[in-house]
Amino acid sequence: ETPVDVTKHVKFGVEPTRKGLLQQLQAAIGAALDAQGATSFGDLCRATLLMPGQLDRQKGAMRFVPNNQEWNGWAICREAAEMLAQLAGHQVVVTLENDGNAHVVGEMCQGAARGFQSASEASVGTGIGGGHAWRTSNNGILLLVGAHGIAAEFGHDKVHLPGVRSQLCNCGCPGCAETYGSTAGLEH
Repeated sequence: ETPVDVTKHVKFGVEPTRKGLLQQLQAAIGAALDAQGATSFGDLCRATLLMPGQLDRQKGAMRFVPNNQEWNGWAICREAAEMLAQLAGHQVVVTLENDGNAHVVGEMCQGAARGFQSASEASVGTGIGGGHAWRTSNNGILLLVGAHGIAAEFGHDKVHLPGVRSQLCNCGCPGCAETYGSTAGLEH
């Protein structure tokens, strides 16, 4: 199966509500199915959601998302699976992965890091995220996620700029890199 870039077909809003994100998800999956020639949601059997922040993959939940606190603790996979099951007429498996981790795996499989033994990726947007990955001896890919699943969340590395007062980040800590280098930080 070939992944479909749904961003070519769906206009995504910035930091939507839970309900708004589920509506965008429905539109995005519908666009991906259309792009692959599927006739209905009935052709869907699995979806992986790529989300920012600290995730609980086992529970399919958003653990901590500093830039959209409404998402904290949200069992997004359960709600998305319920919505998609209604549309498909059967159970749809929904899993969760950090967007930065997915980006680096994508680059190692199909992009600029194809053929490399290891790669790191940084994403700059509302926050700053990223991913680290290594190729295994059998050509698999191993992600470095850390004990809490946020090993490559570069946005919360501390930055000390001489002569600049540390700003408070949405995570509650002062001096995080994303308070300076994210799109919102650059606007300040």
